[in-house]
Amino acid sequence: MGGYRVIVSSSDFYYLDCGHGDFVGNESRFDRQISDPPGEPFNYANGSGGSWCGPFKTWQRVYDYDIAYGLSEAEAELVLGGEVALWSEQADATVLDARIWPRASAMAEALWSGNRDGSGKKRYAEATDRLNEWRYRLEKRGIGAEPIQPLWCVMHPGMCNTVQ
Repeated sequence: MGGYRVIVSSSDFYYLDCGHGDFVGNESRFDRQISDPPGEPFNYANGSGGSWCGPFKTWQRVYDYDIAYGLSEAEAELVLGGEVALWSEQADATVLDARIWPRASAMAEALWSGNRDGSGKKRYAEATDRLNEWRYRLEKRGIGAEPIQPLWCVMHPGMCNTVQ
């Protein structure tokens, strides 16, 4: 490698437009009445939904990503940060807020504060509560952020967050 500084935007973790199917039309390869064989490219069974960059990137997938994974210490020093991407083939103003928020917030938290506690455990339950609160704030400001849990879970904090 050439020692370049980089900003990470991985299609496997940070592409927020993925998982909504192919945008060129309905292809005959998806015209099946049975489940697709595992491992077949673009199959529905493995969650790709017919999208080259599927599956849909949940907030957990975004939050879980370590942008320095597999890098040496010297290589990790060259990583300036990360960015989510939302390509416009299947997104416009009517879906923009929900496609971005709160998944972009999950990425921001993971990059800013890390996604692990002092003992090295992932902070999913805490992050869920924070993202639910942030989503509520966005909604109050008129931003159509996507819910990350059913309203019942939001109204009963801790009842749905069993994963630690």
